[in-house]
Amino acid sequence: MAYSKTTFLLRLAWLSTLWACQPIESKNDVETKCVTRFIELLNRHQADSLSFILHQDAEFIDTQNRYLKGNERIAKGWKKYWEIFPDYHLEVENIWVESGKIALFAKAKATYKNKQSESNENQWEIPMAIQLQLSDNKIIAWRMYGDTKIIYEIIRSNEAE
Repeated sequence: MAYSKTTFLLRLAWLSTLWACQPIESKNDVETKCVTRFIELLNRHQADSLSFILHQDAEFIDTQNRYLKGNERIAKGWKKYWEIFPDYHLEVENIWVESGKIALFAKAKATYKNKQSESNENQWEIPMAIQLQLSDNKIIAWRMYGDTKIIYEIIRSNEAE
């Protein structure tokens, strides 16, 4: 059976994601490895690969309590977010894992549409807490907590121009 290049690459990404989540030593090791892979995909802005590590019925709630359900909808949402913040990056400081529930403490940072300036008024960096839950080595629930007021102020000031 012949596959298009895109289909082949998506299947390869899916297989590598599965490989990244295979048991190593303990359940916590597997969960930590899955979450680490998830953060790598998020930081590389690989939405298609991200959708493979999310459960089909995954639920995402952002810092403004906006809700998305389904791995493909969540991946599309992140693609749109990366259009606004193309250099978005999550720097994880701590990970706690217990029985399929994960807490991440991190710094999120980005620049609005990569608009650089001497005063850095379009850049932001905020502390974030992220709650994840796994089911069958896939993320089924994902919630982000953080004070995102600065982000919306930057968006509003740029849209006013």
